[in-house]
Amino acid sequence: MKFYSWNPDKNKLLQQERGISFEEIVFHIQSGDEIEIFDHPNQERYPNQKISAVIVEGYV
Repeated sequence: MKFYSWNPDKNKLLQQERGISFEEIVFHIQSGDEIEIFDHPNQERYPNQKISAVIVEGYV
């Protein structure tokens, strides 16, 4: 099983601004709704970070 971690303050902000939480995203990833994984485009600032494309309620 993969380990996921996130900043609790960013999770609250995500919930307020987008109506979804990191917990929900992880649920969808574990359910097989992750369709692609990209390297973060700014590897200088965010080395080794990835971006996941995840289907949630018909949206990516």
